[in-house]
Amino acid sequence: MKTDNKIDRFCQQQSWPEDKPIANIVFPRVLQYGRITIPTLWAMLPEADLENLRTCRLYQKITLLDSPRAIPLWMIAFYTRERTHKWFPCYLNLETPVWRDMVKQLEKRGMYRILFFAREHSEQCDRVRMTAITPSQCQRLKEWINASQGIKSSTTRSSQKLLLREFRQLKPQIMAKLGGLDFDTLLAV
Repeated sequence: MKTDNKIDRFCQQQSWPEDKPIANIVFPRVLQYGRITIPTLWAMLPEADLENLRTCRLYQKITLLDSPRAIPLWMIAFYTRERTHKWFPCYLNLETPVWRDMVKQLEKRGMYRILFFAREHSEQCDRVRMTAITPSQCQRLKEWINASQGIKSSTTRSSQKLLLREFRQLKPQIMAKLGGLDFDTLLAV
């Protein structure tokens, strides 16, 4: 995957948003670099955890709960051969213009950047990693965007609860799958 050093430097210069707590959290955000829209995922962790992630691999899955409304669950796991180190689940409410734009950019670009921040010194991004999304996931994102038009907002909270339950059910299956992968052939984050 070809990286754009100017965009990476721009991402590296980002500061932790004032409206977000200094805590172990993850959230998606769209950045603008001139005319370029950059889909990103921001993660804050203790500095020691960030060091551990340097030798980890990345697994991602985007799944959709169709009922009661279309909200994608974006699951990311950092793991080693021995164990899963960190899970980053995010919900993308397709009814909200910001998240619709995020999903459109993910579908259009087929990649995103993860911006890592250390909790101990959150003023600037610690590092940036670019990650690809498979063409089949991009196609599903496009379908979900189209299918989500006209869905009523009254069921957002119940959809998130169902997605959280689904995430908890999928987690052991994903961990078993990760245990069977040839670790040495995967790309490092």
